[in-house]
Amino acid sequence: MLTKIETVPESIFGVELAGKATKKEFDEINAQLEEFYQKYGEIKFLIRVESFEYENLAAMWADFKSGLNHFRAIEEAAVITDVSWVEEIVKPFDFVTPNLPVKTFKPGKMGKAIVWLQNTGRKKMKKINKHKPKVVVITGASGGVGRATAIEFAKEGAYILLVARGDAGLQGAKRDVEMHGGQAWIYKADVSVEEQVMAAADFAEEKIGDIDVWINNAMVSVFTRVMDMEPGEYKRVTEVTYLGQVYGTQAALKKMKPRDKGSIILIGSALAYRGIPLQSAYCGAKHAIQGFFESLRAELLHDQLNIDLSIIHLPAMNTTQFGWVKSNFSKKPKPMGPIYEPEVAARAILDLAKKPRRQRMVGIPTLKTVWGNKFIPGFLDRYMAKNGFDGQLTHEQVETDRQNNLWKPVEEDRGIHGEFDDAAAELSIYDQVEEHKKSIGAMALGFVGAIAVSYLFRNKK
Repeated sequence: MLTKIETVPESIFGVELAGKATKKEFDEINAQLEEFYQKYGEIKFLIRVESFEYENLAAMWADFKSGLNHFRAIEEAAVITDVSWVEEIVKPFDFVTPNLPVKTFKPGKMGKAIVWLQNTGRKKMKKINKHKPKVVVITGASGGVGRATAIEFAKEGAYILLVARGDAGLQGAKRDVEMHGGQAWIYKADVSVEEQVMAAADFAEEKIGDIDVWINNAMVSVFTRVMDMEPGEYKRVTEVTYLGQVYGTQAALKKMKPRDKGSIILIGSALAYRGIPLQSAYCGAKHAIQGFFESLRAELLHDQLNIDLSIIHLPAMNTTQFGWVKSNFSKKPKPMGPIYEPEVAARAILDLAKKPRRQRMVGIPTLKTVWGNKFIPGFLDRYMAKNGFDGQLTHEQVETDRQNNLWKPVEEDRGIHGEFDDAAAELSIYDQVEEHKKSIGAMALGFVGAIAVSYLFRNKK
């Protein structure tokens, strides 16, 4: 019988074993295990495994405590409630004993495994949810979609490294994560600098654990006409919005490739398929991300790596960026088209991490943009010429002391939402269906089946 119980107390794992464990060290742990067993009558050994198979529990335990980060935590899932089946090998309390046979279950991509004591294979092994993220890195995490995404992962109990430039926003995001059940670490970095991105990855693995999910979210933009744009501004937007995702992906791959598992999510946009006026640099960067994604995905498939690479395309979002984006206009900028709250995107990103697939479109407007540009691009050119200017500017004047975040962060915590809550949708029916389509499909099938059975019985009468 498998059930859920309280996690084994941390104190049981308080003895540091480096390489080889002495008999005294094993005896100390055994004594604590015996005390725990007497209290609960059951012991749980659920240990995250990479791709290693140990000849005995002593070797596994030594690795566990050697600081190699192969194992990060005891997971809450299945436990052993009946220890009688191991008595042929060892007494119930001698669980940590040299030369005790150990069997490992080797999972698929992004998997975690359970190490159980087993002699005959009579007990079935149960996988932990292989898509549940453990260690998550999010760039652009100080506000908007990045911060909302951090909260969604926090609800799953994830360990999250928040990466951004601004300290005020990062501190606020850290509080949000901890308030929602996650653990957060902060790393200040400019994603346009490759060395800083790699250093963030090193920090995550050294201080938190093996990176399971890396989300490339950081971006900047400039609202202006092409002829009014400075060359340096084009370069800056490209380096942050495009190259920042390239550097983040490279850093994640360097960590994930030796383990042959992990998930990398690129944040795209409807504007990766259809450019709009006044944001040429941002649109160009998002188009570049789409091309980079397609190229790298083919390489990963060629190399047969079990690393998931996904891209998620977002519609207009009510984020903090419109309050600090650089603009050359006297009127305040705004998102164009139907607007969604950042939480809609965040839930979709979490769903993509749990159920990896090639790409995800968020919201019907994104689908309309993609398909519209495929079939009627000329019409959209004219539509944007007519509506793309006023559609991105409000009637409010820009404050004279307005700051922008193009070159340096705006050092204040502005949270997640922008100024357009009244116009933004908190829910996308399309995305609700996308996230629960299996359940909906099963319900629909059951409904059709019920009608068919009812029809057959009626005909028999």
